[in-house]
Amino acid sequence: MRFTENEMVFFNSITKGNDVFGIPLKFRPQESHEEEVKKTIQGLMKKGVLASETELTKQGLLPARALECYKESQNHIIINYLHIALLEKKEAIVIIPLKNHEYEMLRLPRVAVLYLLLEKYPILRTGTVAGKEKPQVEDIDTFLRELKECKENIMVGEFQENILIREWVYFWKEDRIFEYDLNRQLKKGVDAVQIRRELLRLLAINEEVENYA
Repeated sequence: MRFTENEMVFFNSITKGNDVFGIPLKFRPQESHEEEVKKTIQGLMKKGVLASETELTKQGLLPARALECYKESQNHIIINYLHIALLEKKEAIVIIPLKNHEYEMLRLPRVAVLYLLLEKYPILRTGTVAGKEKPQVEDIDTFLRELKECKENIMVGEFQENILIREWVYFWKEDRIFEYDLNRQLKKGVDAVQIRRELLRLLAINEEVENYA
């Protein structure tokens, strides 16, 4: 379901925890604060999320619980526009920032998140297997110049207990794919199969490896 930033702030205020990892929510009143609060509540009532100013509907319990699960998770991944929290039972909460300070919040099987990425980036569906390449040191400025020449890239951040574990970028020129480790400033050539296996690891998908890798 899609929500405005003010509506997300409302959900954040009624669920456990304070911060929504990776998403700096801010209440943005366009009118007076009181009027904006009323407008936000009315919007949630129209969406069938609130039964009254203080009561969630059954439908409203779903996004509220989804946000709470996102906040409670100890394992988060940020892949470009996708903010992902890993849950038990092979599920994930995905929050997608949209234009005009709106957000889409989804509860999905982890394998469905993989499908989203494969659909968004066709190069990841290729079967090319390249030989292993030794990483080469490359400074950030050189990497950024290369990145500007590429139409698309995939930036990945892996976090545990809100602490950054690793941050890297996949980018490609024609049919060649490269991985750049931002922490160690190392660049190496990779192939789509390696990236799919890394995504499987990140999303903690085990039994599907043969199908997707």
